[in-house]
Amino acid sequence: MNTHHLAKLYDTLTARERVPLIIAAGARGDQAEQKRLSASAPKETFQVPDYYALAKALDRAADYQMLTLLDLTANFWQWWGLWMTYGVRDPDTAGSKKGQRRKAKADQAEELRAEGIVRYYASRFVAHVDGWKQFCSERHIDPEVQLRFMPGWDTITRTEGPARELAFTPEEAARFARQTVAVDDSLERRPVADDPGQAGAGVVSPGSSAACAMPAPCAAFDDVRPRLSRSCGLPLEISWISSGTRGRHWVVVSGT
Repeated sequence: MNTHHLAKLYDTLTARERVPLIIAAGARGDQAEQKRLSASAPKETFQVPDYYALAKALDRAADYQMLTLLDLTANFWQWWGLWMTYGVRDPDTAGSKKGQRRKAKADQAEELRAEGIVRYYASRFVAHVDGWKQFCSERHIDPEVQLRFMPGWDTITRTEGPARELAFTPEEAARFARQTVAVDDSLERRPVADDPGQAGAGVVSPGSSAACAMPAPCAAFDDVRPRLSRSCGLPLEISWISSGTRGRHWVVVSGT
Protein backbone atom coordinates (compact mmCIF):
# COMPACT_ATOMS: atom_id res chain seq x y z
CA MET A 1 0.00 0.00 0.00
CA ASN A 2 1.32 3.46 -0.97
CA THR A 3 0.69 5.74 1.99
CA HIS A 4 2.90 8.68 1.03
CA HIS A 5 -0.02 10.88 -0.10
CA LEU A 6 -2.01 10.04 3.03
CA ALA A 7 1.00 10.86 5.20
CA LYS A 8 0.33 14.56 4.64
CA LEU A 9 -2.81 14.16 6.77
CA TYR A 10 -1.20 12.16 9.58
CA ASP A 11 -0.87 15.21 11.83
CA THR A 12 -4.68 15.47 11.94
CA LEU A 13 -5.20 11.95 13.32
CA THR A 14 -6.53 11.55 16.82
CA ALA A 15 -4.78 9.23 19.27
CA ARG A 16 -7.55 6.63 18.88
CA GLU A 17 -7.08 6.71 15.10
CA ARG A 18 -3.28 6.73 15.19
CA VAL A 19 -2.60 3.77 17.52
CA PRO A 20 -4.43 1.14 15.41
CA LEU A 21 -2.55 2.34 12.33
CA ILE A 22 0.81 2.04 14.13
CA ILE A 23 -0.07 -1.48 15.26
CA ALA A 24 -1.17 -2.48 11.75
CA ALA A 25 2.05 -1.11 10.23
CA GLY A 26 4.09 -3.10 12.74
CA ALA A 27 2.11 -6.26 12.00
CA ARG A 28 2.98 -6.04 8.30
CA GLY A 29 6.62 -5.11 9.02
CA ASP A 30 6.37 -1.56 7.64
CA GLN A 31 8.83 0.25 9.91
CA ALA A 32 8.94 3.34 7.71
CA GLU A 33 5.19 3.77 8.04
CA GLN A 34 5.41 3.30 11.79
CA LYS A 35 8.02 6.07 12.00
CA ARG A 36 5.90 8.45 9.88
CA LEU A 37 2.87 7.85 12.07
CA SER A 38 4.87 8.32 15.26
CA ALA A 39 6.80 11.39 14.12
CA SER A 40 3.67 13.21 12.90
CA ALA A 41 1.83 12.88 16.22
CA PRO A 42 1.37 16.08 18.24
CA LYS A 43 3.67 16.20 21.25
CA GLU A 44 2.61 16.51 24.87
CA THR A 45 4.91 17.24 27.80
CA PHE A 46 4.59 15.57 31.18
CA GLN A 47 6.51 15.85 34.41
CA VAL A 48 7.11 12.74 36.52
CA PRO A 49 8.88 12.16 39.85
CA ASP A 50 12.45 10.88 39.75
CA TYR A 51 11.43 7.36 40.87
CA TYR A 52 8.89 6.93 38.06
CA ALA A 53 11.15 4.89 35.76
CA LEU A 54 12.17 2.52 38.56
CA ALA A 55 8.58 2.07 39.74
CA LYS A 56 7.44 1.38 36.18
CA ALA A 57 10.21 -1.17 35.69
CA LEU A 58 9.26 -2.94 38.94
CA ASP A 59 5.63 -3.10 37.81
CA ARG A 60 6.68 -4.68 34.52
CA ALA A 61 8.93 -7.13 36.34
CA ALA A 62 6.05 -8.13 38.65
CA ASP A 63 3.75 -8.66 35.66
CA TYR A 64 6.34 -10.86 33.98
CA GLN A 65 6.92 -12.81 37.19
CA MET A 66 3.21 -13.53 37.55
CA LEU A 67 2.85 -14.62 33.92
CA THR A 68 5.87 -16.90 34.26
CA LEU A 69 4.53 -18.51 37.43
CA LEU A 70 1.10 -19.04 35.89
CA ASP A 71 2.68 -20.67 32.84
CA LEU A 72 4.76 -23.00 35.03
CA THR A 73 1.72 -23.72 37.22
CA ALA A 74 -0.36 -24.76 34.22
CA ASN A 75 2.37 -27.10 32.98
CA PHE A 76 2.96 -28.50 36.46
CA TRP A 77 -0.68 -29.45 37.05
CA GLN A 78 -1.14 -30.70 33.48
CA TRP A 79 1.74 -33.15 33.84
CA TRP A 80 0.73 -33.98 37.42
CA GLY A 81 -2.69 -35.06 36.10
CA LEU A 82 -1.09 -37.18 33.38
CA TRP A 83 1.25 -38.73 35.95
CA MET A 84 -1.66 -39.64 38.21
CA THR A 85 -3.59 -41.36 35.40
CA TYR A 86 -0.98 -44.09 35.09
CA GLY A 87 -1.79 -45.30 38.61
CA VAL A 88 -5.52 -45.74 37.94
CA ARG A 89 -5.51 -47.33 34.50
CA ASP A 90 -7.14 -50.73 34.18
CA PRO A 91 -4.67 -53.43 33.17
CA ASP A 92 -5.11 -54.71 29.64
CA THR A 93 -5.38 -58.49 29.80
CA ALA A 94 -5.80 -58.96 26.06
CA GLY A 95 -2.96 -60.34 23.95
CA SER A 96 -0.03 -62.58 24.71
CA LYS A 97 1.93 -62.51 27.94
CA LYS A 98 4.89 -61.13 26.03
CA GLY A 99 2.71 -58.34 24.67
CA GLN A 100 1.36 -57.61 28.15
CA ARG A 101 4.87 -57.41 29.57
CA ARG A 102 5.91 -55.08 26.79
CA LYS A 103 2.87 -52.84 27.40
CA ALA A 104 3.53 -52.85 31.15
CA LYS A 105 7.12 -51.82 30.49
CA ALA A 106 5.96 -49.04 28.18
CA ASP A 107 3.41 -47.81 30.74
CA GLN A 108 6.07 -47.83 33.44
CA ALA A 109 8.39 -45.78 31.22
CA GLU A 110 5.57 -43.31 30.50
CA GLU A 111 4.84 -42.99 34.22
CA LEU A 112 8.50 -42.35 35.04
CA ARG A 113 8.70 -39.82 32.23
CA ALA A 114 5.60 -37.97 33.49
CA GLU A 115 6.96 -37.96 37.04
CA GLY A 116 10.24 -36.48 35.84
CA ILE A 117 8.48 -33.74 33.91
CA VAL A 118 6.24 -32.91 36.89
CA ARG A 119 9.31 -32.52 39.09
CA TYR A 120 11.06 -30.51 36.37
CA TYR A 121 8.25 -27.92 36.32
CA ALA A 122 8.05 -28.01 40.12
CA SER A 123 11.75 -27.19 40.31
CA ARG A 124 11.43 -24.31 37.84
CA PHE A 125 8.42 -22.95 39.75
CA VAL A 126 10.30 -23.01 43.06
CA ALA A 127 13.38 -21.43 41.46
CA HIS A 128 11.31 -18.52 40.13
CA VAL A 129 9.53 -18.03 43.46
CA ASP A 130 12.78 -18.03 45.43
CA GLY A 131 14.54 -15.89 42.84
CA TRP A 132 11.79 -13.26 43.04
CA LYS A 133 12.00 -13.26 46.85
CA GLN A 134 15.76 -12.68 46.69
CA PHE A 135 15.34 -9.96 44.06
CA CYS A 136 12.80 -8.12 46.23
CA SER A 137 14.74 -8.67 49.46
CA GLU A 138 17.80 -6.96 48.00
CA ARG A 139 15.59 -3.93 47.26
CA HIS A 140 13.78 -4.02 50.63
CA ILE A 141 10.42 -4.76 48.99
CA ASP A 142 7.73 -7.19 50.16
CA PRO A 143 7.82 -9.90 47.43
CA GLU A 144 4.07 -10.44 47.58
CA VAL A 145 2.78 -6.89 47.74
CA GLN A 146 2.72 -6.43 43.95
CA LEU A 147 1.46 -9.94 43.19
CA ARG A 148 -1.28 -10.69 45.69
CA PHE A 149 -3.82 -8.42 43.98
CA MET A 150 -3.29 -9.93 40.53
CA PRO A 151 -5.63 -12.52 39.00
CA GLY A 152 -4.22 -16.00 39.56
CA TRP A 153 -2.44 -15.29 42.85
CA ASP A 154 -4.56 -17.83 44.77
CA THR A 155 -3.59 -20.47 42.22
CA ILE A 156 0.08 -19.63 42.71
CA THR A 157 -0.13 -19.91 46.49
CA ARG A 158 -1.93 -23.27 46.29
CA THR A 159 0.72 -24.58 43.92
CA GLU A 160 3.78 -23.63 45.96
CA GLY A 161 3.37 -26.34 48.63
CA PRO A 162 3.03 -29.31 46.22
CA ALA A 163 5.76 -27.88 44.00
CA ARG A 164 8.25 -27.66 46.89
CA GLU A 165 7.48 -31.25 47.87
CA LEU A 166 8.18 -32.52 44.34
CA ALA A 167 11.06 -30.25 43.31
CA PHE A 168 14.37 -31.93 42.53
CA THR A 169 17.25 -31.87 44.95
CA PRO A 170 20.49 -30.60 43.35
CA GLU A 171 21.67 -34.19 42.90
CA GLU A 172 18.37 -35.28 41.35
CA ALA A 173 18.39 -32.26 39.06
CA ALA A 174 21.88 -33.10 37.83
CA ARG A 175 20.82 -36.69 37.17
CA PHE A 176 17.69 -35.53 35.34
CA ALA A 177 19.73 -33.13 33.21
CA ARG A 178 21.86 -36.05 32.00
CA GLN A 179 18.78 -37.82 30.71
CA THR A 180 16.91 -36.88 27.57
CA VAL A 181 13.26 -36.39 28.45
CA ALA A 182 10.71 -34.47 26.37
CA VAL A 183 9.62 -31.60 28.62
CA ASP A 184 7.98 -29.74 25.77
CA ASP A 185 7.64 -30.11 22.02
CA SER A 186 11.39 -29.63 21.38
CA LEU A 187 11.88 -33.33 20.64
CA GLU A 188 9.16 -33.14 18.02
CA ARG A 189 11.25 -30.58 16.14
CA ARG A 190 14.24 -32.89 15.84
CA PRO A 191 14.83 -34.74 12.57
CA VAL A 192 13.54 -38.28 12.34
CA ALA A 193 15.99 -40.97 11.31
CA ASP A 194 14.66 -43.14 8.49
CA ASP A 195 17.00 -45.89 9.64
CA PRO A 196 16.82 -46.75 13.36
CA GLY A 197 20.55 -47.41 13.18
CA GLN A 198 21.13 -43.72 12.43
CA ALA A 199 18.95 -42.41 15.25
CA GLY A 200 21.36 -43.10 18.08
CA ALA A 201 24.60 -42.44 16.27
CA GLY A 202 26.94 -40.31 18.36
CA VAL A 203 24.39 -39.49 21.08
CA VAL A 204 24.84 -42.25 23.65
CA SER A 205 27.81 -43.07 25.87
CA PRO A 206 28.15 -45.56 28.72
CA GLY A 207 25.85 -44.56 31.57
CA SER A 208 23.98 -41.94 29.53
CA SER A 209 20.57 -41.89 27.86
CA ALA A 210 19.12 -40.30 24.77
CA ALA A 211 15.78 -40.10 22.99
CA CYS A 212 15.56 -41.21 19.38
CA ALA A 213 12.79 -40.86 16.82
CA MET A 214 11.69 -43.97 14.95
CA PRO A 215 9.39 -44.05 11.92
CA ALA A 216 6.01 -45.59 12.72
CA PRO A 217 5.28 -48.41 12.46
CA CYS A 218 8.78 -49.04 13.75
CA ALA A 219 10.69 -52.23 14.15
CA ALA A 220 10.43 -54.54 17.14
CA PHE A 221 12.83 -54.21 20.08
CA ASP A 222 14.93 -57.15 18.95
CA ASP A 223 15.38 -55.54 15.53
CA VAL A 224 16.09 -52.00 16.75
CA ARG A 225 18.55 -52.87 19.53
CA PRO A 226 21.36 -54.38 17.42
CA ARG A 227 21.25 -51.59 14.83
CA LEU A 228 21.35 -48.86 17.48
CA SER A 229 24.09 -50.72 19.33
CA ARG A 230 26.23 -50.93 16.20
CA SER A 231 25.79 -47.21 15.47
CA CYS A 232 26.70 -46.25 19.05
CA GLY A 233 29.41 -48.88 19.50
CA LEU A 234 28.14 -50.23 22.85
CA PRO A 235 25.36 -52.42 24.26
CA LEU A 236 22.04 -50.65 24.83
CA GLU A 237 18.90 -50.99 26.88
CA ILE A 238 15.78 -49.72 25.11
CA SER A 239 12.31 -48.78 26.36
CA TRP A 240 9.40 -46.98 24.71
CA ILE A 241 8.51 -43.63 26.23
CA SER A 242 5.86 -42.35 23.86
CA SER A 243 3.54 -43.47 21.11
CA GLY A 244 4.56 -40.26 19.38
CA THR A 245 2.84 -38.05 16.84
CA ARG A 246 3.08 -37.31 13.13
CA GLY A 247 4.01 -40.87 12.23
CA ARG A 248 6.87 -41.44 14.65
CA HIS A 249 7.64 -43.17 17.93
CA TRP A 250 10.06 -42.07 20.64
CA VAL A 251 12.33 -44.49 22.47
CA VAL A 252 14.86 -44.06 25.22
CA VAL A 253 18.21 -45.75 24.69
CA SER A 254 20.64 -46.12 27.60
CA GLY A 255 24.28 -47.08 27.31
CA THR A 256 25.37 -49.99 29.49
